[in-house]
Amino acid sequence: MKLRTIITSALFFLLMTACNAQTKTENSQQTPEQIALNDSTVIVDVRTPEEYASGHIEKSINIPLDVIASKTDQLAGYKTIITVCRSGGRSARAKTILDNAGFKNVINGGGWEQLNSKINK
Repeated sequence: MKLRTIITSALFFLLMTACNAQTKTENSQQTPEQIALNDSTVIVDVRTPEEYASGHIEKSINIPLDVIASKTDQLAGYKTIITVCRSGGRSARAKTILDNAGFKNVINGGGWEQLNSKINK
């Protein structure tokens, strides 16, 4: 009986790992701008509210870097999260924060203007 439990647990683990790898493979074959157009994706602009107000990607949401760790509940329903900022530095830190919070498909989209121009081609 103990062996059956171990085998069942191992098979479950392998199945979950394979499913997670498939999702990562699907996303890794797409560019951030292709992923951004998916309804299950959210673009999180981590700049200050003032920076966001001066221009941002349509349909993006503003969660500043300094509060993102306490606002992760707003991101729970999304399959993929793309972080953006002015140049890519803050979005990289936000990606790390979200990865550490347990989110699985977080992409550093870099500078918002570059991603925006690719989305709107």
